[in-house]
Amino acid sequence: AYVEGDGPEVAGTRGLDFTGCTLGSGLLLSSCDIPDCIHLAGAKADSISFNGSHLAGGIWADQLEARSLFLRGAKVLEGLRLGAAKLGGDLDCGNGTFCAWKDANVRLGAAIFADGVDIGRSFILPAEAAGEIRLIDARLGGSLSCVGGTFGAEEGAEWQVAPAISA
Repeated sequence: AYVEGDGPEVAGTRGLDFTGCTLGSGLLLSSCDIPDCIHLAGAKADSISFNGSHLAGGIWADQLEARSLFLRGAKVLEGLRLGAAKLGGDLDCGNGTFCAWKDANVRLGAAIFADGVDIGRSFILPAEAAGEIRLIDARLGGSLSCVGGTFGAEEGAEWQVAPAISA
């Protein structure tokens, strides 16, 4: 479904497309099954919640501006992309499962790509991640939290936090 925002619809748009939209009251889609990608690039929102949802197409949210993003207990199969996003509060992926995006069943990217992200409070890591977790040039105003997580990656993949996470 295409949701009219600031830009024109791209032919073949699938999933939920909030690219460039302003979502004044936020977005709450808890315990949903969404088979295609959710596009939030450049969107602005109060809080966004996909708690408990099955997101087979992943989330592409570069330059998202939101108070908080909640993915507690979510299953995100094609990666979470948050390049240069600004979250004034928390990024909560606790108890979630995140997998890298893939092409022809070959994993290509990160389970969580958050280069340049600015998180005002804490980043709660998922319970399970299959693929890289990239936090290059990330800024966290609070803690990076992981309790009982399982992390794995394709051969040659690794955690990437260089040059540093600043706090």
